[in-house]
Amino acid sequence: MSVPFVIYLAFFFQYPVILQSDIPFIIFNHGSYFIIPGFFFFVYSLVYQLTHRKQLIQNGPYKYLRHPQYLAFIIMTFGMTVIAFQTSPITPINLFYISNYNIVFYIWIAEVLAYVVLGKIEDVALKTKYGEEYLEYATKVSFMFPSIKLKKKVVRN
Repeated sequence: MSVPFVIYLAFFFQYPVILQSDIPFIIFNHGSYFIIPGFFFFVYSLVYQLTHRKQLIQNGPYKYLRHPQYLAFIIMTFGMTVIAFQTSPITPINLFYISNYNIVFYIWIAEVLAYVVLGKIEDVALKTKYGEEYLEYATKVSFMFPSIKLKKKVVRN
């Protein structure tokens, strides 16, 4: 999804007036419901990481996820994919037939898989750097997608 964005920026710098017609479309589009919160979650996670760089971060967004920035990218690119589907001609999506219109979906799936692989690589690097402290943290905190952990109520007789 970054390639279309870079191409858009190239057009924007040549013709800045396109922003006048594009802002209402982007703001009032269903994809924006994912792009805007994903962007703010990314910025929050990035700022938190940059201000706590010297140690293994276990608070803030890292209290719930080991890779919140990757999740933010997945959310943002999903929103961009939704916008791409709304700007393409409407055709039925057949996942087993590759066309110009559903290839965007495959690109998004490939990006999600790439972020999962990057997260796994980062886990190995952090395990090497922090050792046992990271292993304990990794057992308590979800990988990339949050999970709800319910506490079991202990009934004593």
